[in-house]
Amino acid sequence: MGKKEQYRQFLARFIELCQSGHQTCSFQEFCRQHNVYRSSVRKALKDEFPVIGSIPGYRRMNTKTNHSSLRRCSRIYTDYKTLCEQGHKPSSFQQYYKSFGIDTNEMYRFMHKNHPPASGDVYVFFSKDRKTMKALKWDGDGFLMYTKRLSQGRLREVLKKGDDGVRRLQWDDFYMLMRGLSPVKVMVENRFRMAVK
Repeated sequence: MGKKEQYRQFLARFIELCQSGHQTCSFQEFCRQHNVYRSSVRKALKDEFPVIGSIPGYRRMNTKTNHSSLRRCSRIYTDYKTLCEQGHKPSSFQQYYKSFGIDTNEMYRFMHKNHPPASGDVYVFFSKDRKTMKALKWDGDGFLMYTKRLSQGRLREVLKKGDDGVRRLQWDDFYMLMRGLSPVKVMVENRFRMAVK
């Protein structure tokens, strides 16, 4: 039996539960319980895949945030960072959390809740060889992405031992990093600075 036929039977089982009044969860949760990706079912069945809300007997389930799910995402995220710090990076982060039955939407909700894009922060990502840098910033109605690719040299290492893959930088530090400056000793005059939250 091919994948398409398996997905067809899987969907038929959910439809049968809805029609018989035995539906206990949303289709997304049903997929999660059976370790099936909803997007895979949709892709495989294409035109056969119904609008879930139009299934006879389907009841919309309460979509309040599932706190146990957020705790699981938090634990998986922390474990992955720890493995990376120890030099045992298992795979891509997406493959890692999917191996625990967490789908992309669930992890996105966790990441979005814990790292809001509209906070005003700029998220900076470096390539492994530190020749390319990308900065991501929320612009009110979408993201702006800036890219800097060095034709010669490398950007200096920003992370230090003990950092969990994330480091907060002040604008001055970021500016010096982009200009290729490596301060040996920085003397900062005592001036008024507004605290940034």
